[in-house]
Amino acid sequence: MQSENIQSAFYMMLGMMGFAVNDAFMKLVLADLNLYQSIFVRGIFATAFLGILAVRSDALKNSRQHFNRHIIVRTLCELGGTIFFLTALVHVSLADASAVLQVMPLAVTLAAALFMREAVGWRRYLAILIGFFGVMLVIQPDGSSAEGGGFNIYFLMLFGTIACMVVRDLTTRRISPNIPSMFIAFYTSLAVMLMGAILSVFEPWKVITLVHMAMLAGAAVFIFLGYIGTVMAMRLGDVGFVAPFRYTYLVWAMALSIFVFADYPDAYTLIGSGIVVTMGIYSFLRERKLMKTKAA
Repeated sequence: MQSENIQSAFYMMLGMMGFAVNDAFMKLVLADLNLYQSIFVRGIFATAFLGILAVRSDALKNSRQHFNRHIIVRTLCELGGTIFFLTALVHVSLADASAVLQVMPLAVTLAAALFMREAVGWRRYLAILIGFFGVMLVIQPDGSSAEGGGFNIYFLMLFGTIACMVVRDLTTRRISPNIPSMFIAFYTSLAVMLMGAILSVFEPWKVITLVHMAMLAGAAVFIFLGYIGTVMAMRLGDVGFVAPFRYTYLVWAMALSIFVFADYPDAYTLIGSGIVVTMGIYSFLRERKLMKTKAA
């Protein structure tokens, strides 16, 4: 199990790097192109990459048998999370968006307690409450947030993203281990691509240059890494061990925000991010301690 946990941690860090670089590419592209047009073109590349690997690994064999309600719910959540997040990303800095999303592991813990009746003590409830306070520091509801302009509809969309991703992760844990991770990643990418194709009909298409095409292809490569890394991480190792490695996304996102967009996080973002990450790590360490106590 220790070896599987180490592999899972590596996959999670690889996935977080993939999502962060993808998000940076998409933020650059969305400054010129429309949302669903960009999602569709990126999806063509990503689905092609995943399709080739899925065919070579026989992951698509017995596809009909693999489809079930958990796969469908997970896919729908991925679609919702994609729309919410990319829409918000156009108007919110990458650093702020990434900081808000770091509350997701705490939200998973809260959702598991409320809807799956998992035992959560007062210490972890307190950690969740403090973590949400950290998010409020990032958002700065008084309106002083530089790019986001305080608490607005785009930050609400980030909370919509969190809700979708929480359900997605809890559903992933219920998917049979007999279903290949490549199968899940491929059909997720295919669904996102088809959503982009359908919804792009309702917005005017803009001219895609070679630079745009290169960035969308780059985004596809990295979101491919994100899909594969996170699915394998969540299914291979112990969730309590692996989940804190999600916070490596914040490191990548803030670095990209500084070096690509010249957007330096302010003190509130840094302090709020630190609070959220600290509470998230504490929550998982507390969970592991309780599991060891019960096992003893």
